[in-house]
Amino acid sequence: MNKPDRSKLKYNEKALAEAAKRPVLPFAEGQDWYPFEIVGTEEKIGETEKTRGDMVIIAQCAALKDVNRAGEKEARLRPLMRERITVPMGNPDWTGHTAPDYAYGMTEQRLLAWYDEAELPRPPRRENGKLIFMGEEIDKKEEDTHRQEVMRLSVDLAVDLYFGCDKGEAALPALRNRAIDVTDLNGRVFLGRVGPDRKTGDYVNILDVRHLDRGLPDGAGWGPAYEGDGGSAPASNGPAPARRTTKKKTTKKAGKKRGK
Repeated sequence: MNKPDRSKLKYNEKALAEAAKRPVLPFAEGQDWYPFEIVGTEEKIGETEKTRGDMVIIAQCAALKDVNRAGEKEARLRPLMRERITVPMGNPDWTGHTAPDYAYGMTEQRLLAWYDEAELPRPPRRENGKLIFMGEEIDKKEEDTHRQEVMRLSVDLAVDLYFGCDKGEAALPALRNRAIDVTDLNGRVFLGRVGPDRKTGDYVNILDVRHLDRGLPDGAGWGPAYEGDGGSAPASNGPAPARRTTKKKTTKKAGKKRGK
């Protein structure tokens, strides 16, 4: 093969400078919501001082140009953003480890945004002055019990996703038709509000999440890069994509144990 003369190569300075820029997802006041698709997942053990020993699920999320184009790589906007949930349980491989207090609310909020109501029940809510749970009116004194029920199911789902389980073994009845693991999240679509990262402020991050069936909040709008028709998001995640069959995983090794 005859190669060109290396000494005559030249940089395209304009293209290089453009490619080197950090991609930024545009947003504006009142125009800061995008549909997001989960395009990659992994489970890991926390390694920082604050997260050491935590059992963490990472979801790589791509904003979409159009909520109706989920699954199309051409519809994804850059950059990818990371969402995470921490399994709200102590890691038995780390002496004295306990889950952080925020893990419960964070896990429930995200899983409620990622899973349909037919898969993961919603906490009791007011509808036309009545307290409703799973389509039925309940008494006020039952509310806390049902809220705890949904929280427990969210924790159980997080455990199933992190460790994996065989067909028929999932905590949620609607998921027992298949083996599941963390890849069960891939392809799921949710709504996310973006803005400056709360800790550093120097890049755009997902600040809030909600399920598709809730639509956009009152007065909120799609971000400037959204190319859809401007209407509400569809009310369902749609059929789940094909997922690989997995064998149940054994307890994960967390490495060096933390002292009491």
